Amino acid sequence: MDGREQRGLQIAATKKLRRKGDLWLVSSQRGSGMYVVDPATAECSCPDYEDRRERCKHVYAVEYTIRRERDAETVTETMRVTYRQQWPAYNAAQTHEKEHVAALRELCSAIDSPVQKRGGPHIPLSDAVFCAAMKVYAGMSARRAISDLRDLGERGFLEKVPHYNSMINGLENPDLTAKSSCGTITAARTWRRRSP
Repeated sequence: MDGREQRGLQIAATKKLRRKGDLWLVSSQRGSGMYVVDPATAECSCPDYEDRRERCKHVYAVEYTIRRERDAETVTETMRVTYRQQWPAYNAAQTHEKEHVAALRELCSAIDSPVQKRGGPHIPLSDAVFCAAMKVYAGMSARRAISDLRDLGERGFLEKVPHYNSMINGLENPDLTAKSSCGTITAARTWRRRSP
């Protein structure tokens, strides 16, 4: 890029160029004058163009401005592109999504619970993983997820519905993720995206 092109780029970035029909009015870089540029013929009324008969900084400024406007229009057009929604499939997936929870429960049932060495009765590890996966799937707090889990417990998906604190402790327990080698929580996220 030579000096005239660089100065043209600077003019395009810092000065206001005005279009008047097919011609452009470009402010002088040093003074208060205006030059007329015809982008179709790459001619300008400035002394530099009159002497050399080659593109001057004002012609370059107009070319950069036109290119910038054309690129901005292209970006605007690209942003307006929309795609048809497959509404029947989308509606079916959204309205029947939780009905497919049995598939997720089957994944979790393969997890064996460790032998309990002390303390009161523990929630089976398969239930803990299932509850954690449902909490993540629902995208809500553990307290809010409990009402859904109670419903799933009544439907036979859980041996025991955990307290929300137990579910949070389970999510923070490294044994939970280590024991669930099938990656059940990751499977829950995938299942959520793929549900018909």
